[in-house]
Amino acid sequence: MLSENICDRIIFCFTNSRSTFYTPGNTGPVLKALIDSLPVKQIRFAKENTFCFDSESFRYLVAKLNRIKFNSMEEADYNSSWEKSMTELNRFIGYIRSNMADPIILNESHSVKHAQLMANSMIRPMLEAMRNTIRNIILLNERSHKTSIELCPKIIKGTTAICLECPRKCIKICDFWVAIDGLHVVQNKCRTCLCDPSQHYRIDYELEYKEIENSAKPTEEDMKKLLHSLYEASPKFGYFLLQSVGNSQRDPFLLGFERMIKEESDICDQKTSYKFNLDLVEQLQVLKNSYEKEKKKLDAKKMTIELDDIYQKIEN
Repeated sequence: MLSENICDRIIFCFTNSRSTFYTPGNTGPVLKALIDSLPVKQIRFAKENTFCFDSESFRYLVAKLNRIKFNSMEEADYNSSWEKSMTELNRFIGYIRSNMADPIILNESHSVKHAQLMANSMIRPMLEAMRNTIRNIILLNERSHKTSIELCPKIIKGTTAICLECPRKCIKICDFWVAIDGLHVVQNKCRTCLCDPSQHYRIDYELEYKEIENSAKPTEEDMKKLLHSLYEASPKFGYFLLQSVGNSQRDPFLLGFERMIKEESDICDQKTSYKFNLDLVEQLQVLKNSYEKEKKKLDAKKMTIELDDIYQKIEN
């Protein structure tokens, strides 16, 4: 998650280095191999940014405070240790002054890996917010309804997933049937069911729902603006995520739309009263189709989404 700007400022410091003649010793080759294995820009590990200190002089000070006596040879060893460490310290300070005078600019600390993690963490919240906004627009257009649905996320501890194959309990709220999150404990495989691991998607929060009075509700125009802003950002997030991994995976936003449409369609198949859910299926399908069109436009232009653009959308 470190950017190139930060990688260039890494310094290596070794202590207790008198026994290795003030060098990294056997640690050097091991550390070099570790650095070379990292999936980031090559981190420089050279004499210029490597500093070797000794700790004998500090032990000497502690010993002197405790009135421990030393012979002249021991005193000379401690004095040499101090001089070597002071030489390295002066070189260390000089290196910082010469090579690290400029502050790290926040935007330059952005990294592709960090942006991927942030964008991935927003997929489910964005999709669920779009689905629930459509629910509330449908309710608002039904004059008999004076309530709306509020999402109540609840943070989960541990590795948890929802199984796409196992049946889920449904509750009715504001005339909508809603599938409740069936939480499965997952590690290498699911410990709750025998379904294939590929049929599970990981979650870090459980969704609960609350019916609220519309006394202070947003207007339909406000809800449509929210829906538009979420929808407008999603193709760029999806395009960025696929672009940053070399298009080797399926579009996570598209998978999310398909999952929600299937959930709502299954509800319509199972329940006898499902008018609002059917309306929701139709609106989600419209969103999915529009999303695919926008993604195709981005693909055709072969655009490169800048990191700053992604972070701006994340922050907004």
